[in-house]
Amino acid sequence: MRFLHSVVALLLLVSAGCAGPHRAVLPPVDENPSQVPEGHRVLRTGDYVRIETKSRNVVLGEVKEVTQSHVVLGRVGNYGYDEQLVQADDILTIELSGGETAGSATRSVGLILVVTVALFAIGFAFFGSVGAN
Repeated sequence: MRFLHSVVALLLLVSAGCAGPHRAVLPPVDENPSQVPEGHRVLRTGDYVRIETKSRNVVLGEVKEVTQSHVVLGRVGNYGYDEQLVQADDILTIELSGGETAGSATRSVGLILVVTVALFAIGFAFFGSVGAN
């Protein structure tokens, strides 16, 4: 049973590590991958990001357009769909959220629950009861 608990703990740690923010940069001028700092990746259309500006404002949304000079983010707001242009000179940091929309987060949690229940069922079948060692 300890093995089963270890597997569940490992599964939860791995899933938590995948959901964290990662850094991104705007595309380099000459498309040279060596210009991308280690631990970063080039920003792409469709990424969900959190951009912090030099004035410490935070802008969230899906990347609709990205160039070396600016990023256009789109998101649904109180008054419908809104797009916001952020100039490259104003960007302090770009963090990728990994596209964790409500749908993908729900799928991840659902997968974890299914695997956990399956592991407990296997443990119950082998050991006769969940509390047995």
